[in-house]
This record gives sequence, structure tokens and C-alpha cells, in this order.
Amino acid sequence: MQIAPHTRRWLFNFGLAAPVVFLPQVGDRMNSSDLAFGFPGFLDIHLQGIIGSAQLLPHSWLAFPVAVIWTIVFGVAWQVRLWAKSHNEWVGAFVQALLTSLYCALTFFFLWNLVCLVWFLWCYSLNTSEFTHALILARAWLPYLYALGATGVLTTVFLDSRMRQGPQRVVHCVFAVLLIVAFARLTPVVVWQLSEFDQMISWSAAQNK
Repeated sequence: MQIAPHTRRWLFNFGLAAPVVFLPQVGDRMNSSDLAFGFPGFLDIHLQGIIGSAQLLPHSWLAFPVAVIWTIVFGVAWQVRLWAKSHNEWVGAFVQALLTSLYCALTFFFLWNLVCLVWFLWCYSLNTSEFTHALILARAWLPYLYALGATGVLTTVFLDSRMRQGPQRVVHCVFAVLLIVAFARLTPVVVWQLSEFDQMISWSAAQNK
């Protein structure tokens, strides 16, 4: 009778750890047939054609113990958050706001990498003409995706602040301001990405002529 609650708890903690366990590694892997997931990137998959067969690389067995470790870490973090939420004091408010903000930032980073990976896999098999349309689509939607992600993070922090009483909500406001500053620091990266897309669109359009 005690197995089901423990199983549900482990599955819940594993779900919390999923953004780290399945984090796509899109850095140097974007031009390769090898895909890596997790942090650290132990789950390596060698693709024999995007739609073809996939093969785990030998050291990918390390993904299981890494996933267990992250599940335990996020389980402990969730218990700490429950403790913080039950303590109606400034320390509890700070810990709750800190953990919520960090997890929101992690989720944003996970979704950003996931979108990059999906777009890469989609473009991998396109011809030159279709690739041009894919670049135009990505160029048009990129600012909106960033805005949607930032809005989701700030909305989550705001809703989490509703669990606190009175002036303790100021702690969440401070972390929201810090997140806004962090998003503002991403502006040069977004501008660079848009510029790269413009250059790639021009190059791809020239190839179609």
C-alpha cells in the first residue's frame, strides 16, 4: 500500500527535474548528426538520418544515475519550497521567491533549447527553397517567442507572490526586477540572432536564383 505514494512522489520529482534531465544541448551539436541531452550532456544519440534509426552512444548509460541524482536534488528543493511556503516570515518569502525564480529561468532555458532543437531537426531535411521559408518564419516569430517566454516567467513569479501576505510580496517583486534585468541583458543576443537570420535569408534567397 505504501508503494503507490512513493512512486507518485518519485514521478513528481522526476517531472520537476525533467528540464535538466532532458535539456537539449544545442551549442556545437547543431551541425552534427549527434544529439546530446541532459546536464551534463551524458545522453548522446547518434542519428542515421533525421527520420532514420537512432543509436545511443556507449557512455549514455550514465544518463540513468544522473537522472536519479537530479530527481533527488529537485525532490529536496521541492521540500524546501514547501517549508518556505509554510513559514510566514521574510526568510521563507526569500527562499520561496528564489526557488520559484530559478526554476522559471531553468524552464525558460529548457524551452529555448527545445525550440532550437525542433527547428534544427525540421530544417535538416528541407531543400533550399523550403529552407528559405523556414528562415523567414523563424525570423518573424523569434521576437514573439522571447516575449512569450519572458511574460510566462514574470506571470509565474507574480502568481507565486500571491501566496505571501502583505509586504513579503516585495521579495517576489525584487526577483521579478532581477529577471527583467536578465532578460534585458539578452537583448544584444536577440539582435545578433535577428541579424544572423537576415544574412541567412539573403544568402538562401540568392541560392534560389
